[in-house]
Amino acid sequence: MTQHTVNTPYMVGPVHFYTFETNHGIIMFDTGPNTLEAISYLNKHIDLKKLSYLFITHCHIDHYGLTYHIKQNSDARIFLSRYDYLKFKHYQTRFEKVTYMLEEEGFPKHILNEINYYLEGMKRLAPFPEGEIIEENRDLLNQLNLDFLRCPGHSQSDIVYLFQNYAITGDVILRDVFQTPLLDLNLDDMKTRYNNYLAYIETIDKLISLNGYTILPGHREYIDDIKQKISIYLNKMLTRGVKIGKSLVEDSIYDIIVKINNRKQLDSFTQYLKASEIFFIRDIFKDPKPLQKTINRHSLDIDLNKYIEEIYG
Repeated sequence: MTQHTVNTPYMVGPVHFYTFETNHGIIMFDTGPNTLEAISYLNKHIDLKKLSYLFITHCHIDHYGLTYHIKQNSDARIFLSRYDYLKFKHYQTRFEKVTYMLEEEGFPKHILNEINYYLEGMKRLAPFPEGEIIEENRDLLNQLNLDFLRCPGHSQSDIVYLFQNYAITGDVILRDVFQTPLLDLNLDDMKTRYNNYLAYIETIDKLISLNGYTILPGHREYIDDIKQKISIYLNKMLTRGVKIGKSLVEDSIYDIIVKINNRKQLDSFTQYLKASEIFFIRDIFKDPKPLQKTINRHSLDIDLNKYIEEIYG
């Protein structure tokens, strides 16, 4: 497995994608962003004529950004999660419902308009990928000796690919990073808010089952201890909850963002990311039992009661 790393213009910094040459041609996992630097790297280091399959871990722009370029310059079959397909198919409905969720939490109209402008810009920068649905292609996966786990948490559509002794994990587990779980509409019912917290609880079990695999993350360095990294992630998230304090249950999310940033003006998209994070944190403190059961089951290094007492006394 070859790791490729390119810079991105986003706050996440450099991103990794991966290739493996097989008898079926080159298999590729993720693409990097749609930048001139990434295109130049791709054309220089990967023979697109030999590229047979491209698998996307999740459709965030730094992971799928070159899909259109690859589609135009190769015969590769492209695969993405059913949930990414639905996310793009129902883009307008999703945005309207998410906007309403933010509006209920005190977000002013002008900020919501700016978020919409930013997201529309992302669509223009990297067209939504056209591809096949991974969940509908089990026969091909068996031929390639490739498997996958649906592991939502960072996004609703996160896929972990299992190939030989490798687990290509995208952004669902990163080294010492709190990766914001993005606010979204539940694509299964198209009505309610997607509960990233409960989804991530189920994902923890799947991630811990990967012990013995070589973890290939989307950013930063290797993952050497999955349980430790999950514990670090959750402790960071719970610490942020304590910093918010009782505002977590007393104030709107917009008011919380204003308070914790000392009224410093943040750009609109950063506010959307902050709101996503606070929804996630609030869900945990509202219903900590699922997390506590998971902590106990896996002996994670997290004292959940300590965090709850710091907020509620």
